[in-house]
Amino acid sequence: MSLILADQRQHCLYAIDAETLNIETIDSDTVLAEHAGFLQLPDHRIAYLDDAYGELVLLAKTEKGFTTSQRVAIAIPGEHLTVSPNGRWILVGTGFGAEFSATTDQITLVDLYPENLSRPRPYRVRTVPGEHGVGLSNNLAWVRHRIPGNIQTISLKEITEAGPHVPQVHGHFTQEIDDTGHGDAFDPLTQTFFVATARGLEQFVSSKNDQATPAGIIPWLSGEEGSTARAFFLRIQPRQRIIVTTLRQGGELPTQWHTWKNWVWIHNIDTGKTLTAPAGEGLIFRCALTPTAVVLTRIHPHGDELLVFNLHDLSLRGRWKLPRMSRAPKVGCEPWDNADRRAIAASPTEEKIAVSRGGHGEVHLFDVSRAGTPPRTLEVPSALIDGGHLGWFSFTLEADNMDTVGR
Repeated sequence: MSLILADQRQHCLYAIDAETLNIETIDSDTVLAEHAGFLQLPDHRIAYLDDAYGELVLLAKTEKGFTTSQRVAIAIPGEHLTVSPNGRWILVGTGFGAEFSATTDQITLVDLYPENLSRPRPYRVRTVPGEHGVGLSNNLAWVRHRIPGNIQTISLKEITEAGPHVPQVHGHFTQEIDDTGHGDAFDPLTQTFFVATARGLEQFVSSKNDQATPAGIIPWLSGEEGSTARAFFLRIQPRQRIIVTTLRQGGELPTQWHTWKNWVWIHNIDTGKTLTAPAGEGLIFRCALTPTAVVLTRIHPHGDELLVFNLHDLSLRGRWKLPRMSRAPKVGCEPWDNADRRAIAASPTEEKIAVSRGGHGEVHLFDVSRAGTPPRTLEVPSALIDGGHLGWFSFTLEADNMDTVGR
């Protein structure tokens, strides 16, 4: 197994052997699109978006280390990344980039295995301007828009037959969704597209004519009237049939981030059962999943910590103190402004996780199978300003156990 670590500020990409802790520099001139993250494909290659070169990058693991197997031109800034369940198609959604307004209306569909061609074939097309969340079935592209909110479904046939020169595609639009969509997931088994909004976890399935049809809204905190808590980031574990996220209340007051209330939230897709557990106050950015736990970091002026909750009942397995960051978020300032954070990744096959220490060039490795185990600290070649980005990958993991959206 291997960890992939990106320092997007220093334009570096590293591989860390999970057993020996040897560090390999994969690329020293690449800028990871951090929001899109990393995505493992069914053929075990690892995909990410390079926002400097405007390319989808595919990494392959060999006996001698990691190599870039292919690069494919895409529309940027890259914001979201997804693969079809059969592993043939990749869809890239664009976003705002360095701006806070829509800069592009383009998405890119990539055929990884085109007939009679020796390399992947990209199809760049236009939809509507904005930030495009994405999902993929084997024959249908799902595109989530916000402000105004809608779900656009486009057949892959329409995209691939649209022609060159970035043509407009249409598909079908469904406007029965809140304007606040942020966070997407796709379940290949039920062909359901999930979107996190202020209203809850909104679900959509496709009708016979490929139109997105609303399939219900799952509330974030059932029974707590007036709560503004919501999720912004979704994880799905297809084989365990669960969607996992963290909820945040108070995000409308960004300079008071230390007072934000947080919860861990799990929904079973098949049974409809939902569990929640409080996770304390402060900044919780993203979570990760081991085979039996959901793990997250909480940043707070009184001290940062790693929290580990058991997946089956959300009981707290343990908490570990994390060393302070010298450029941590400050009270009275937004936590994203001129401050470092922590990236987190979890092994898909073992109870092991990695947490970065932004600005210090350190990655802390934990065995979270039981509380109290001491971490190991690994020094990496660059500072990890902003915290960098981490992914933990197994090269024996079966395709039906993989999340199809980049994280």
